[in-house]
Amino acid sequence: MYKLTINIKHAALHVEWITERGGVALWHSLDLGRPDTIWSTPANANGRPHWSADTAPYALITDPAEIAVVQYTEFKRIHVALRVSGNGLSVKLTDASNGRLNKYLAKAGEGATYEFDYGSQEAVILVPKETVSLAAWMAASYVEYQATKGKDNGSH
Repeated sequence: MYKLTINIKHAALHVEWITERGGVALWHSLDLGRPDTIWSTPANANGRPHWSADTAPYALITDPAEIAVVQYTEFKRIHVALRVSGNGLSVKLTDASNGRLNKYLAKAGEGATYEFDYGSQEAVILVPKETVSLAAWMAASYVEYQATKGKDNGSH
């Protein structure tokens, strides 16, 4: 069983943390409004990843076989309405939009997740297409990623 599941677009970063930064530290949220939130950071990072993170990580992963890498495919896009939170410090989905989002997530099935397309103000519902361990991803993709890494960020 995996200790952490990540989107494929974050795979190279987690490889770097394991190979160069002492591993991947996992942090729980102490915020009662976000109890299922988990952050991952390099093991040798200074401080907590967020003000609501626990005072210390609850786990340290140094084996890439303990991390699942998921490639997602788009299931559906839904327009969402937003509102300002009660304290005025954040923006949230309206109750109706949250209900629609949860309905489509249930319809999409196990492992479904979402991300926001801020340009179109849509929730993009994603379903798992393929899942491999980070170790398998490294064997298949990391060498190719390293070869193109300098080209992606404009360095020579």
